[in-house]
Amino acid sequence: ELLLEGTTSVRRVVLGSSTAVYGEGKYRCGKDGDVYPQPRRVDALERGIWDPPCPICGGAITPMVTDESVVRPTSAYGLSKLAQEDLVRLLGERHGIEWIILRYGAVQGRAQPFQNAYFGALRIFALRLAHSQTPQLLEDGNQLRDFIDVDDVARANVAALAGGRAHTVMDLARILLRVAERDIVPETPGRYRVGDPRHAVPDVSRMKAAGWEAQIGLEAMAREYWQWLTAQPNLDTYFEGADHLMERTGTVRVAR
Repeated sequence: ELLLEGTTSVRRVVLGSSTAVYGEGKYRCGKDGDVYPQPRRVDALERGIWDPPCPICGGAITPMVTDESVVRPTSAYGLSKLAQEDLVRLLGERHGIEWIILRYGAVQGRAQPFQNAYFGALRIFALRLAHSQTPQLLEDGNQLRDFIDVDDVARANVAALAGGRAHTVMDLARILLRVAERDIVPETPGRYRVGDPRHAVPDVSRMKAAGWEAQIGLEAMAREYWQWLTAQPNLDTYFEGADHLMERTGTVRVAR
């Protein structure tokens, strides 16, 4: 209403969305070509079967870089972001207001609040390490994610925002351990979060064509966050309460 009244100088609306709208994303099957698998079944996750099958033949499939053409969110968060995108498009086109949608990848980096220990792999791993506890990884740690530093995010002004570099969650944990000079092995006790995609690596070719490219590597990102986190006062074990709540509500479960 404020925009339509013309009482502000706003000429463009920018929405911070998420690559969570892609859901499981794009895969390739040797028999059926490019496919988009359904959300992973809970009964499969309970048995520790982490990789989704081909939705056509049921065979093994290989994760691919996911472009922005297909959106199939598998979580409440992804659904909420897609609804926001639809609302921005609808109202923007109806009222002639310019809009841009930024789909953020797995953003990490300094000043990421450690009080929220529900999401953010680097934050959760670093917080456990700061309390001399071993990082615990969901599933087997081989999930692919496009980790991107918050400084790179701040520089980007394009519609598909990520870093274009695939790393496993295990890669991130091992790099953080090296940065923190801890000689321990990350744990994978078979826990999983319902609704998480197995792999999430978006296509950033349009962004690179516009002149943007991520500049901060995974080790520099981890080092900067570790230095920031360990300098903070009142560093409590927030992850314990988050773990208990997610287990109690069935958000995080353990494979049998």
